[in-house]
Formats: sequence, structure tokens, C-alpha cells
Amino acid sequence: MWNWRNEWAIIRSSIPEWEAFVFSTELFWPLNFDRDHEYSGGMKPRLSAGRLLIALFSLDFYLKQSSEIRGFVEIDFNEIQKLKTVWKSNWQKKVSAEIPFRIHQWEEIIGKVRKSTISKAEFNSQLQIRFMIDCLIMDSTKQIQQQFEPQINNLDHLLRLNTNNEEFVWEAEIKPAFDPNKYWYLFCKINSAG
Repeated sequence: MWNWRNEWAIIRSSIPEWEAFVFSTELFWPLNFDRDHEYSGGMKPRLSAGRLLIALFSLDFYLKQSSEIRGFVEIDFNEIQKLKTVWKSNWQKKVSAEIPFRIHQWEEIIGKVRKSTISKAEFNSQLQIRFMIDCLIMDSTKQIQQQFEPQINNLDHLLRLNTNNEEFVWEAEIKPAFDPNKYWYLFCKINSAG
């Protein structure tokens, strides 16, 4: 699902777009990938606060695992972290605006889970939305966290009612990045998915 080169490509292509993105009212911003840092993961992602936070999370994991990867990505990784603080209030607006959008997406997924109209493969793929919500919440203000906590807890309760414990659902390579207590939803399977 993820590989460090794709996550690095997202970060590299976000840097020149940063100012335009944080001052826009758009949740999603087009990215231009250069030939040396092409995105190879199928449909090219757009820049959003949530997708960028996933890229930062995964690259942080990868650069701690390998000094070779760290040598490639560290400058861009540190640059985007710095840019997040340059116009901090604009960044926080982006984070706050994306949370309800992602929660709405996740509500639809939970609805499919409850109706048993989602396959195991689709569910495992869509868990990225739930993880994105966590990333956005962790990067938001305390006030925003408290505002959305009841809604997220309710959806988590519904998910727990409709899932069982399972092995880690994504690639084994990235499993060490995820604490099973915190990211429990990445260690479950839907009841209808046999």
C-alpha cells in the first residue's frame, strides 16, 4: 500500500505548492510529480492535510529504519515539517476543515460494514481513512480534538461491534510503525469477511 519512495514523492511535490495550498480554501490540491520522483502507486494523490500527514508518518518510520533512506528524504522531510509551522494558523484551518470530511467518509464505510456490503479487501484499503482521521486529530488543537471525539468514539464502537481481532491488515513491513493498542482498527477483520 505504501512505499517510502511514493511518500517522499508526495512530500517533495508538496513543497513548491505549499503557500498556494495553505492560503486556498480547497481541501485538495493538485500535485505535479517530477520525473525523478514520480508517484508509482496507481492513481496520483492530491495534496490534503490528511494525506500529507500520512506521508510524514510513514516517512518518519522509514527514515528511522534505514540510514540510506534517511540520506535521501531527510532534507525534504524537515522542510515540510518547517513549512507546517510557517503559516501555522492556515495549516490548522486545513486540518480542521478536513476532519469532518474524513469522518463523513468513515461513516459511509461503517454503514457498509454494518450492512455487510463491503469486501474484506475494500475494508482493508479504506482503513486508510480511519488512520487519516487519527493523523488529523493528533495534529489539531485540543479544542478540535474534543469537538470530534464523541463522533469518532461512536463510530469506533460500531466498528468494534462488527469486527473481530485479526493479524495486521497492511504489509508486514510497516507493522512495527503501528501500536496495536492505539491503532487497534488495523488489527481487525469485518465479521462478514469470512
